[in-house]
Order: sequence, then structure tokens, then C-alpha cells
Amino acid sequence: MADRRDNRGKKYSLDEVLLSVVMMFLLREGSRNSFNQDRREGLFNRNIRNCLGIRIVHGDTFNDVLVQLDPEDLQRLKAELVRILIARKVFHSYRHAGKHVVAVDATGTHSLGEDYSGNALAKTSKNGVTSYSHAVLEAKLVTPNGFAVSLASVWLENNDEGQHNKQDCELAAFKRLAIKLKELYPRLPICIVGDALYANAPVMDICKANEWDYMLVLKEGSLPNLAEEIQLRPDKKIGSQTLASLSYLNELEYEGHQLSWVALKEAKASFSWITNTQIKDVAHAGEIAAAARLRWKIENEGFNTQKNGGYNLQHRFSRISFDALKNYYQCLQIAHILEQLTLLEKKIKKLIKGKNTVTKLIERIRNLLIDFKTNQCKAQKALSVKVQIRFE
Repeated sequence: MADRRDNRGKKYSLDEVLLSVVMMFLLREGSRNSFNQDRREGLFNRNIRNCLGIRIVHGDTFNDVLVQLDPEDLQRLKAELVRILIARKVFHSYRHAGKHVVAVDATGTHSLGEDYSGNALAKTSKNGVTSYSHAVLEAKLVTPNGFAVSLASVWLENNDEGQHNKQDCELAAFKRLAIKLKELYPRLPICIVGDALYANAPVMDICKANEWDYMLVLKEGSLPNLAEEIQLRPDKKIGSQTLASLSYLNELEYEGHQLSWVALKEAKASFSWITNTQIKDVAHAGEIAAAARLRWKIENEGFNTQKNGGYNLQHRFSRISFDALKNYYQCLQIAHILEQLTLLEKKIKKLIKGKNTVTKLIERIRNLLIDFKTNQCKAQKALSVKVQIRFE
């Protein structure tokens, strides 16, 4: 990565700066102030140095660096880490029909009292009160065992056309996200899963041009002509799986796209999707439905974990720089990838049961770093041992 600092007072390497930010998120500190309080503890610094060989950087110092860094540099760094995992086939066994399932969705990240950057989204209430916010559109690789790995991120920003909210520009942001995905992962086989907002011809056109499969929610009221054809077609195939019934249709046409439809009905819920995949039989329809339902991983294992699981995504780690805020976000995504690689490992996963929650586990690790002195020789010896990591 390009280090944009000049040499005056450059005490820490860029590695140490970025790893300190990632460490702040991994330890669920919640804020720079909390991280700085732990940093003041002598054993904390020494233990980190013994284990990782880096010096921990003060929060104000790494904030100054993140203000200067290009957010796209960190995005490319994150993508390089993910490409290594893909090359090592970490997600290989979770693919659907040979393609990685990628969920796409937007989420609000910060609520603001004012538009400090000129890029915030704006919304005016019926009472004439204007509120501001930031939002990001994410593409995450999702798997049945719980991975929700950030592949690419695009921010929803205000532009010359005027103020707009998330709903107005999410589809426009998807066009930019698709370009970014193809740039960062040009040969990655992808199956896009998205909610009903994405069930439209422009999204299908983009997926077709990139040779991506897709499974998109078809809800009541959307694509009325297609929905009517599905309802009237007498040749629906019907079958069942455990505690659920399945229906599907092939040879549907919409805006020049050949589509199939699959519906899943359970005791308390029903779901419906359209896809560009030809459905072979009921078993194949069940596989498609299972893959399409992974879309919820981006909400639960993704956004919810990062907002409510201690990462404190909605906290403004920088109050003066939108670029710094973007850089904190990318560091958070990197930290979350590292955490998932740890917590989803078979042996570690068995430790997290009942009262032994992830939050408790992280808290104990943080307390160990603060209160107990590690032996550098033993730490280095333990780190030098090769281990095999297995996921369910």
C-alpha cells in the first residue's frame, strides 16, 4: 500500500498502524478511547509485541494516518486477503453448482446531525426536519456454515443531482459494485443472491454480461406480468422436502432473459425466487432454494454482528473525514474475516456454547493481554507450529 505520510515524526510502520486498527476491532474495544486505555497498560503492549512482533499505535496516531490513506488501497488489500483464501479453497466445499454464493445488500452505517462531508445522504421528514446518514452497499461471500466475507464495498453518496436516500440510489450503486467485483475478482465464478429490489432487467443485464448466475426474491407486487404468468401456468412442478413443499417452473421470459421460478413453502413462511438457472427436478429446486436463502447471512452474520456484536460499526471512529470513516470500515471488514476464520474452526466452535459466548471469549482474551505476562520464547514456539484448520 502507498504510505502517504512524510518522514517527519514517522515512528511506526504502516503495518503497525493498520494492524493496530484491526486489533482494536478484533478485541471489540468499541472506540478509540477504550483502545487507548488498554494501550496504556504496560503488559498489553508487551504481550502484543511478544506474540505479533508489532508495537501498538495510539488511536489518535492511526486516525491521522487513516485520514491520509486512499480507501481504495485498503479495499484492494482486503481483496488480496480474500483471493488468498479462495486460492487455498477455504470456501470451495460451500459453492453452489461450482459458483460462490455472493449476497448483495445495503445497510445504514452512521446517523449524522449534519452533512460534515458533503457526501451524506439526506432525508427530510414531514415536519421539515432534515437528517443525514451514511450507507454502504456490500457484496459478501456467504456459506451455510456461517461465513459472511466482504468481497467489495461501495458507498452510497450524495451527488450533483441532489439529495437522495438509500432506496433511490441502491440500484445505481449496484452498477458500481458490479464493476468493482469484476475488477477485483475477474475470474471468480459467482452466483448473486439479492432481495426483491434487484429483481429487474438492469440487474439481470449486468449479471448476464459478467456471466454470473443469480437468485432474486420475487415478492408480491413486483414484476406483475411475470407473476401473472407464473400463477396461470398449468405446468408447475410440485414436490416436497423435509417439512416443506416446493414448486418450480422453467421457460419463463422477461425482458429478453430466460428465467426459472422456484417457491418454497414451510409451516410458517413462504419464499419465492427467480433465477437464470434451468431447474432439473425437485431436488435441484431444493438446492437452489437453500442457496437463495443464504441471502440472510449478509444480514445476520454480516451487518447484525458488526453493529450489535461488539464491533460497533455505527460508531463514528472519525468525525471529520469521510475517507477515514471508509478506511475504518475496511479495517473492520478485515478484522471480521480474521475472526470468522478463528471462530468457525471446528475446535474453537465447540468452546462457544451456552454462557461461553463470543463476547465472553473476547473479553477473556483482552483481560489476559492486560493482566498476565506472556513468555516470548513460548509464544514464538507456539506460533511456529503448523496446524491444520478445519471447518464444518
